[in-house]
Amino acid sequence: MVRPPGHHASATTAWGMCYFNNVAVAVRKIEDRMDGKIEGRTGKVLIVDIDLHYGDGTAGIFRWDDGVKVANIGAIDSGFDYLALDPAGYIGQVEKAVAQSDFDLLAVSAGFDTYLLDWGGLLDLSDYRKIGRILREGADERCEGRRFAVLEGGYHQDLPLCIRSFVEGFGGP
Repeated sequence: MVRPPGHHASATTAWGMCYFNNVAVAVRKIEDRMDGKIEGRTGKVLIVDIDLHYGDGTAGIFRWDDGVKVANIGAIDSGFDYLALDPAGYIGQVEKAVAQSDFDLLAVSAGFDTYLLDWGGLLDLSDYRKIGRILREGADERCEGRRFAVLEGGYHQDLPLCIRSFVEGFGGP
């Protein structure tokens, strides 16, 4: 876990309290170590951003990289209206991102400002546990469990509870 968050930082700019794009740095480091391939496989990476805010820095860094797909939950569907979205719809977008992607490594920009008592006012602790489980199971099915998560936003005093709920699902049974 690191602070400040990083998903708004691009290769050339810092904003939104983000100075270094922690997920992008980690993905590039892993790619470099594996010479673009992860254990002899395709080397494709899926980054799932569950923060309330669009991870524009991450999207910009990997815009032209066919080996990395960035799924900003809440911004997946063209007709997206966050204010009309319920928890089931949000969780459905996480499921869709995993189901429609081919990847050998799963990275998660784990923001918790969609929490019911935070800015987003949407998800409860059990929802974060479900999201973590969906991501873990997707990584287990597609890439032998290769996954990691980096802390992004989340500003309510219950942030430790949100993180724990997510990790309970993400880390395993």
